[in-house]
Amino acid sequence: MQKYVLGAAAVAASVMVQVAGASAINDWNLIVRHNLTTNSEVEGRTMVGGNISGTSNYGTKLLPTSNYLNIDTLVIGGTIGANNYQVNSGRARLFNAKGAANFNMNGGGALIQNDNSVTSMVNSAWADVTNASSYCSSLSATNTVTLPGGQPAGVVFNSVAGPGGVAVFSVNGNSLFQNNNVQQMDINMNGATTVVINVAGTSITYNGGNMVGGFNIPNASKIIWNFYEATTLNIDRHFFGAILAPNAVLSNSTAIEGSVFADSFNQHGEVHLPNFAGLIPAPGALALAGFGLVVAGRRRR
Repeated sequence: MQKYVLGAAAVAASVMVQVAGASAINDWNLIVRHNLTTNSEVEGRTMVGGNISGTSNYGTKLLPTSNYLNIDTLVIGGTIGANNYQVNSGRARLFNAKGAANFNMNGGGALIQNDNSVTSMVNSAWADVTNASSYCSSLSATNTVTLPGGQPAGVVFNSVAGPGGVAVFSVNGNSLFQNNNVQQMDINMNGATTVVINVAGTSITYNGGNMVGGFNIPNASKIIWNFYEATTLNIDRHFFGAILAPNAVLSNSTAIEGSVFADSFNQHGEVHLPNFAGLIPAPGALALAGFGLVVAGRRRR
């Protein structure tokens, strides 16, 4: 009988796997499909498929630097503005030559130029991003969130973890981020190891209702905001959790505590670690995992 219990548990565990190729959203702090314009820094690893311009710092919190000598910290697929780029840890890999740009390899890593492999690196990573967004948007919510109507109030995301510890919310972006009655936002993880927040809406601006409480740096690695419809996304408040916005032109003026994945990025605030470390189940995995747990319970009886 014990053999059957273990078998059912193995079924449940086996389906709760990350989506194929999702490692890009776990490994990179910033991925921009097209162009990045910046005057700020990225604490982790950065990949830009298109052009880059503006003075900036990369890999500022990848320590010790000796561990990253053979790791690509900055990858650029397009043209490079004639600016100063501080690479504080790891290597920089460029599809083109650096031209008039100045790369300070402060961590001792190499500057690799005219590398044709960058195109395939970007394409592979971006496929991971779009697949992850598509998977997340297909997930059914495990709980709802109540938004204030006539009277100002706080918003609390009370996580209900499904199999594998994954909690899922669905919310309208304008109703949450552009709602003058939202005084603040909090989240109760309630044991959830991953929280997926699917955000509907094509044009979203976040400029009110600060994130507090459970929206903090320790939880940021477990939370992913999936702006699956957004084509314009403006972040003007301190933000916690990874931003998954594969179709959006993203602009920010404040720090983002977590990774960023966007079509284009006008960066005017820092992108901080941690990287996203959560689990994204494939469609149907939650139901199948639940079935496995039911089977396990029956075998115990």
